[in-house]
Amino acid sequence: DGKRHMNFSEFGTYRIAKQNHKLEECIDEVKGGSMPLDSYTWTHTDAKLTDAEKAQLTVWWGGIMDSLKAKYPAVNFHYYQTNVEGELINEIQRVGYSFDAIILNPGGYTHTSVALGDAIAAINTPVVEVHISNIFGREEFRKLSHVSGKSVGVISGLGLKGYELAVEYFIK
Repeated sequence: DGKRHMNFSEFGTYRIAKQNHKLEECIDEVKGGSMPLDSYTWTHTDAKLTDAEKAQLTVWWGGIMDSLKAKYPAVNFHYYQTNVEGELINEIQRVGYSFDAIILNPGGYTHTSVALGDAIAAINTPVVEVHISNIFGREEFRKLSHVSGKSVGVISGLGLKGYELAVEYFIK
């Protein structure tokens, strides 16, 4: 079933948007602890991921920030990543009155966190919500966003280009 959903042998033939979508799904699964599957690691014990290996899988997101800094050297970027909802809300509240802009990929909290939406509504800093995959083309429950109505805009489904477009929106 897993190979039917994500076949790395065919990955290179996918459109860029589909590659980005599949990678986002993989990162969500790794962060959430549901990948690799327990049933798989019972028979392939070396497939269990340590916390360090999970971090390594997500570190490439920092590469996005590096490329934005190179393209927009006059912009002072602040990068923050967490898998903990309360920590994300605390950071939004911390910077939400002093930063010029927030580009936010709320991941799975998009669909589940009323508190995240409330935190965005409570701050003065404008927020653009960014998703690598098209959340409106995915499962039905992902079409609900507690963030979109509180943000000045949403960029969804344009891959990593969405971050660059968000920066362009704020600097123009």
